[in-house]
Amino acid sequence: MELVHLGKRVILAGLDTTFANEPFGPVPNLMALADEVTKLSAVCMVCGAPAIHTQRLGQSQELVVVGAAGLYEARCRTHFEPFTDEHHSEQLDLLTA
Repeated sequence: MELVHLGKRVILAGLDTTFANEPFGPVPNLMALADEVTKLSAVCMVCGAPAIHTQRLGQSQELVVVGAAGLYEARCRTHFEPFTDEHHSEQLDLLTA
């Protein structure tokens, strides 16, 4: 807010939810303070529809995976599969079978 009070224009770009569809860090709070919010979408890698989610393709449960090229893809609401412990257990069962 300090920059805003100094007359500066502040622009923020980032994800607002995690791979588990949870609020991502301070972004939702920053959006609440913003005078204007423009949400953009990508293209779903499954069907080509507008995509608002980030699908993690790997098994990591870390919040941020640095240098993770190829481990994420854009997904629409229909094709997004949020990470859950149950989903992880099912994947482990498939891997060990």
